[in-house]
Amino acid sequence: QAGMLSFRAFAEGKASWILNYSWDGEKGVTAPEPMKNLANSIVMAGANFWDAPGHSMAGSNDLATRKQILEWIEKNEKALYSPRTPMHPVGVYFSPKSRDYDAREFLPSYRGALVLLVQQHRALQVVTPRTLAEFHGETLVLPSVSVLNETERQEIKTFAERGGRLVVLGEDSSGVPQSPQKIVLSSDPAREYYNALEAGFAAGSANPPRELLNALGANDGIQLDAPPTVAANFATVNGAPHIYLVNFGGLVPDKVAVPTPVNSIRIRVPAAMGNSLSYLSFLGETQVVHGEKRGDRVEFTLPPLERGAVVSVMGGR
Repeated sequence: QAGMLSFRAFAEGKASWILNYSWDGEKGVTAPEPMKNLANSIVMAGANFWDAPGHSMAGSNDLATRKQILEWIEKNEKALYSPRTPMHPVGVYFSPKSRDYDAREFLPSYRGALVLLVQQHRALQVVTPRTLAEFHGETLVLPSVSVLNETERQEIKTFAERGGRLVVLGEDSSGVPQSPQKIVLSSDPAREYYNALEAGFAAGSANPPRELLNALGANDGIQLDAPPTVAANFATVNGAPHIYLVNFGGLVPDKVAVPTPVNSIRIRVPAAMGNSLSYLSFLGETQVVHGEKRGDRVEFTLPPLERGAVVSVMGGR
């Protein structure tokens, strides 16, 4: 998900095609289930799916499964591919020059920040030099960004002067004066988190960096209670809040290709958003979920999440 969301940000409004190298003859699993897993992850990130057998554009790992997936995409293309507008996102800055000249520091920090936000079910936006001036989220993270030009520095300074929260991880090359709006975590907890995930994903996921989460500020928007093995992407689509869910729980390479369903995922939205949800499961049909008002929020309990789902707030409908 982190990589796919990055490529979607690089493309901006253009389409992104990702070849589905989902299965390469592994003996422990058959082709259809891995194909569905990767297709689900791709479309929920807003990218376009294409099934390919190995490193080739021709043929298919399983034509019947390809047909099933593409027919479902065609039927639901508006929910999947209408323009997505970020919803009060935490911005994570992708610095091309830091990637070029200081990849060992920048990439683990960048990846760690993205994975943390996805696992914690926070709305996020990958910000690039082309989109920095237009970023309107409340918080911008600089993940071990060591190389900035004067235009970038000025746009980051303008963001902070408008009241935006700047969270600097590792080296501080921003040039922004210290203020209550600027938080510097020189130990770079995002890089440390990524290294912990590399050493052991389950153990690392169980210990997210609280210092960084506190620095990001409270989540006053849509709140999602789900395991860290569920990825969530938030966006406004056709005027309605949407959440794109992907379930990675229980998957084991070359052994288990069907995710373990997740029960009792809860979503809380501000009451003004509405009291019903549309729930479209991957390769399934749409059903309506009604919420229960609790104070100034409405709480929903979702149906069991199998591979993935598109959830949209329907207002009072």
